[in-house]
Parts: sequence; structure tokens; C-alpha cells
Amino acid sequence: MRPRVRRSASPISTWRPPVDILINNAALFSAAPLTEISRADYDRLFAVNVAGTLFCTQAAARHMIPRGRGTVINMASQAGRRGESLVAVYCATKAAVISLTQSAGLNLIAHGITVNAIAPGVVDGEHWDGVDAFFARYEGKPPGQKKQEVGAAVPFGRMATAADLTGMAIFLATDEAKYIVAQCFGVYLDDLFNLGIGHDWAILGAGVRAPDVAMRDALRAQDCLSTVIELDPAGKTARRIGAMVEFLPVEADNAALIAAMADPAIRIVSLTITEGGYFINPATGAFDAAAPEIVADARDPRRTAFGAIIAALRARRAAGTPPFTVMSCDNLPGNGAVTAAAVTGLARLSDPALGDWIAANVAFPNGMVDRITPATGPRERALAAEFGLDDPVPVTCEPFRQWVVEDNFPTGRPALEKVGVTFTPHVHAFEMMKIRILNGGHATIAYPGGLMGIEFVHQAMAHPLIAGFLDKVEAEGIIPYVPPVPDTDTAAYFRLIVQRFSNPEVADTERRLCLDGSNRQPKFIVPSIRDALAAGGNIDGLALVSALWCRYCFGTEDDGTAIPPNDPNWDRLVPLAQAARADPQAWLDGLVTIYGDVASDARFATAFAGWLRRLWAEGTAATLSHYLGPRG
Repeated sequence: MRPRVRRSASPISTWRPPVDILINNAALFSAAPLTEISRADYDRLFAVNVAGTLFCTQAAARHMIPRGRGTVINMASQAGRRGESLVAVYCATKAAVISLTQSAGLNLIAHGITVNAIAPGVVDGEHWDGVDAFFARYEGKPPGQKKQEVGAAVPFGRMATAADLTGMAIFLATDEAKYIVAQCFGVYLDDLFNLGIGHDWAILGAGVRAPDVAMRDALRAQDCLSTVIELDPAGKTARRIGAMVEFLPVEADNAALIAAMADPAIRIVSLTITEGGYFINPATGAFDAAAPEIVADARDPRRTAFGAIIAALRARRAAGTPPFTVMSCDNLPGNGAVTAAAVTGLARLSDPALGDWIAANVAFPNGMVDRITPATGPRERALAAEFGLDDPVPVTCEPFRQWVVEDNFPTGRPALEKVGVTFTPHVHAFEMMKIRILNGGHATIAYPGGLMGIEFVHQAMAHPLIAGFLDKVEAEGIIPYVPPVPDTDTAAYFRLIVQRFSNPEVADTERRLCLDGSNRQPKFIVPSIRDALAAGGNIDGLALVSALWCRYCFGTEDDGTAIPPNDPNWDRLVPLAQAARADPQAWLDGLVTIYGDVASDARFATAFAGWLRRLWAEGTAATLSHYLGPRG
């Protein structure tokens, strides 16, 4: 194969104008039951479909690299992603083309060359006469029936044609696609928009705080496109997301936001405002009507996110417009119910009847979103630059993602199940597993790493004391009290969590995990303590997690290095941590709003005090070693 490619490619350097675009459409097809596949057929398909694609790309790249530009488009297939009965070798070759595309794209983008693939479903053509004959022989179907069945199964009700694929190929060869690399575009199955599904949906960005102005300016400067960089240890990939069509003005009275939400075209209002943005009383778990921002917004709700939602719902009710669905995407147990409590609670302070109407008519689906996404900083912007992107607000994330949500959208929703979202009435089980095991795991490794001067999460996971601490706390204090989750092995889920925490490409920081403990501890750690105490279980590890948080809030690492403020309540926490050095109970008594009844539990208080005294006397590493005990 390689000599043939060399002979074909050798004239490329002499062509005028130079070749800027290579389309590899090598697609030999063979069908046979698995037990009848011959070595000759196997070699023939891989030689053409895979080796041909590789060596043609290689030959063209050698001529494109000196010019610093070029486009390679490989024709893959959905068969390479899902497999098909009776065509195992063909499927394997197309899977190889997809992987080859991603690897080549990451390698050649440094030279200004983009490499992508198109992965169509079934495409009509003369080859289908042979395919039909094959299935007629092995499945006993009359000629033409297999083709008819396959075409009917496509969402458009027919097979694709070459003309259907032309638009995507032309797009990938234009400057508009210069920021797309190492991607495989599934024309019919993988992308809702490419399928023509969901084009009546889009995202309208909004913010209610002054810092959101900078985010708006950055996104609008790039036509509201955003960059998502997936940090896979096997190779990073970047893609441009174009689902956002506008970012509303950020105003003190939220006038533009309220007007937009009052528009009947808006059917879902989603929130990502962090765990601390819901005005929850940590001791009771109920909406805190006495919070200063709520008090200030109570008379004419519009200045907080919840106030703006209330004002828009009031306008929709007056106009006879059905209410939108309010969907929280934050890490909160029962985030839909918590959001409903905040919206109705604030509304009832000024208009009890409106609050009752919202409670009776507005949907607040519970949901659980899981993907580790580090904060954006210089490193993330530098990663975007590696892909040729000048983006001040890129988003980096791990490869893993999971979204589980209740199917409660009265005015409609996108067909998100087609792209991996799980719709289920059992959201609570999934979210408790995630909040206890993942978020609780983050809280477990955060403060020992912070006190020992460790910068990154994957470095903390490489420390045997911290990794051992996480394993033991999860096994003894967290996982035993996580209720069963449908079709899920919680022990296997935890093993996956360990792999995710250990991903060095994510470069998540220990400082981020330590942030806002006053809002995270009562949600991620204290519930496990409470359940373990009620069951008479082991609370030693969880008490040590709490003692480590207290020690961190003293404001110095083990070696005396100052810890910059890292909590909205830092000024309150530091004096309590200082007092707790001599009297550990001072910490618990001063934070009853966080610990609730756990603060007065004698067994927990004794364990907490013992660990805190040991941390001060011996340091973090020695304390962890003592907790873990002798290890073989």
C-alpha cells in the first residue's frame, strides 16, 4: 500500500496551486459472519481503509507543513462507533479511522493543519446492490428489503446521499472551521443540531452580579462562541460551542433579563450560581428569609437571581403566558426543591398569592450534573492558545460527564436523551451518591493537601497518606450510608472517582477544593456524619475531615505559610479556629448553623477534639499516618 500512496502523492509538490485539502474516502466493504471472516478480507480492508488513510494523510502533510496550513477530511462511519452484526471488519476499520483522525489532528494542528472526520450513517450508492444481496443470502430477505428497512430507521426516513455530506465537507475546509480539530462529526446520530433536531432551542446567557459584565464582554467579543477543552490523559481535544446566541446586559435592576424571561419563547431558565447562592440556613436546611440579600430584595423582588425569576413569572401570569421551567444545575441535594423554596419563599415575602401560584404552577425538576471543571485561569487560556484559540474564557473539563434529571418540563425540552442525558424519577439516588462520594471525597482530600502545601489534586492523590485517607473514609464513613442507586455499583463508582481525581491533565487545584467550606461541609460531609452517628457507625475518619477543615481555617499551613482567605465567611472562621486550638469545642459551638445537632453529639465532639489536638501536636502527615494505622 505505501508504494502506491507514494506514487500517487509524489506529484503533489508540483501542483499549482498547491494542494490545501485532502479528502480520504477509502471504504472497501466486506460482510460475513464472524466465523467466516478470512484473513485475506481482513488484510484487504485494513490495507485500504486504514493504511490508505494514514499514508495519504502522511504524504499530504509533508507538503502542507512547510506552508503552515491545510485541511484533511477523513470519511469514517457510524459503524465505527457502534459496531454492526455481520460486518465486523468494516466496523473495526472505521473505528480505527476515527481514532487515527483524533491522533493526527492533535499532532498536525501545531503546523496549522486541521484533521477531522465525517461519520455518516448509511449512505445510498451503487454498493447497496451488493449489500442487499448479501443480507438476502444470510437473512433470507428479498432484494431491496434490507435497504428499505435501513432507510426507514434513519430519523429523516431515508439514507443519506453524497450531496447530504457535501455541506459538512465544504464547511470543514473553510476558515469558519479553522478552530475545529480532531473531531468526528456524526451527521445523523451524534449531534442534535447536525441532525436538524433541536434548532428551535438555544442558550441566552445572563448574569446578575457585577463580575458577570466581564464574562459578557468576553463572550460577545467572540460572537458568544465558547471553547471547551477536554482534558483526556490520552490526548486533549478542543471544540467550539455555538449554542449561545446572545448574552444579556448585566444590570442592577435586571430589567433586560426580566424582559427576556417574560418572553413566551423562553421555556427553560437554568441556574448555575454555586452551592452558596441559594440562601439556605445551614442548620435547618430551609430557605433563609433573613439573609441580607433576600431582605433587600423582599419588597420588590428583581435584584437577585430569584427576584428576577419572580418578576418574570409575575409578568407571564399577567399576560396569560404559561410559566417556564426553572432548572438548577448546582451541586445541591434536591436542587429543584431547594430552588423552589428560594423562589416561592422570596415571592411570599411581598406577594403570598404569587408565591402560592408559583408553587402550584411552576416546574422545578431535580437534577444532578457531574463533570470536574477547573476554574479558568492563565493555564486554561494557554491551553486554548495551543489550539490556536485566543479565548479569554475557555472551559476545561475532564472526559467524564453525567447529567441525570427529572423529566418535568411542561412547556417542552430539547431531546437531550439523544446525547446521553438520563431522564429518571430516581434523581435523588444519583445525586446523593454523587454528593456524598464525589463531593464528599473532594472535601476529604482538600484540607490535608492544603495544609501540606500540595498544589494540585492529582498530586494529592499520588501521596500515599492522602490516597489512603480517602479510601478509608469512603469505605468506613461514606459509602455504607449511600442508598442503592438503580443499575449502579457504588464501589465501582468510587473506583471511577479515584481515577478521575488522579487525572493530571485536569490540574484541578487543592485551593479550589478548599474554597467555601462553610457552604460545602454542611452539604457534603455533615450529612454523612449524621447518618453514621444514627447507625452507630465509625465516625473517626469524618471527624478527622472536620478537624482538618478547622485547622485549615486557622490560616497557616503546617510549615507556617499563610493561607490567603478562602471562604466567604473567612473573617468569622479564623477567630473560631484560633480559639479551637486551645478549646476544640469552641469551633463546634460557634458553628451550630453548620453542624446542627452534630455539634452537641458527645461522640463526635470527642473524636473531633482528639484529632484537632493531634494535628496541632504532630502535623497533618503524622496524624493521617496514625489514622491509617499499620499497613502491610
